[in-house]
Amino acid sequence: MKSRRAKISIAIILGIVATFFAVFIGLRVFVPAANVIPRPQALGIYDWFHNTDETVVTLIVDGQEFHVPRNYLFKRGTWKGGRVGYFTLHVLLPELAPYSAATRAEFDDRTSRNRMHIDIGARKNRLGLDEIYQGIRNSKFDEKRAQSDVPGMVMYASLIATKENQYFKLESGRVVYMLSCHPEGSAPNPLCRARFDKSNVVVEYDFSLVHLPHYLNIDKAVKSLLGDLTK
Repeated sequence: MKSRRAKISIAIILGIVATFFAVFIGLRVFVPAANVIPRPQALGIYDWFHNTDETVVTLIVDGQEFHVPRNYLFKRGTWKGGRVGYFTLHVLLPELAPYSAATRAEFDDRTSRNRMHIDIGARKNRLGLDEIYQGIRNSKFDEKRAQSDVPGMVMYASLIATKENQYFKLESGRVVYMLSCHPEGSAPNPLCRARFDKSNVVVEYDFSLVHLPHYLNIDKAVKSLLGDLTK
């Protein structure tokens, strides 16, 4: 009998503690601070808020410092800066504009094809571009170099119609840039994802397939932005 009462008491205590933490976390998440605009339609569990605050914070990825205005940062957990495994920027093409009063409407438009995310993370424990290239050459992909629809890139088209096609840019036999693009018709807004490696970090970014003809301009703009953030 005593054992049963003890178990009930423990259950009640745990319930009270769980309720307290739920209320506490709820208040932290759903009470926005200054410059923080709640999103009516969230894209993901981290995309609850956008920030118009232009205060610069320093993020450190494997020793590399990035000095980033908060309104560029996609995830609320990175707004304070500090050491992180990776962080994400959100911008609008073509100027790579961050979130602001002027760009708010397009950021909140889920049908916009100009929204773009840039992921910057540690290169440690990641496959290199050459390793990815060799792996795809040895997998069940058809090589279609002569039919590549992206000038200057080697193309591997997937045997699965809805899976990404792979593009690689080679210089002196080494891969310096790659693209993975969902084919037209595979989704309402098919995406491309690009990657290049910079020192000890990996940079990956996605953009709508409609912008594929302008991938060189996009890549140049991304590298220019990264240069500004590392000054």
